[in-house]
Amino acid sequence: MIQNILSMGNEKINSKCWKEIK
Repeated sequence: MIQNILSMGNEKINSKCWKEIK
């Protein structure tokens, strides 16, 4: 369960970085 929360947080951070790059 903890891993799912961490992965979800990473996805949000990645999407934010992608939006800034594009």
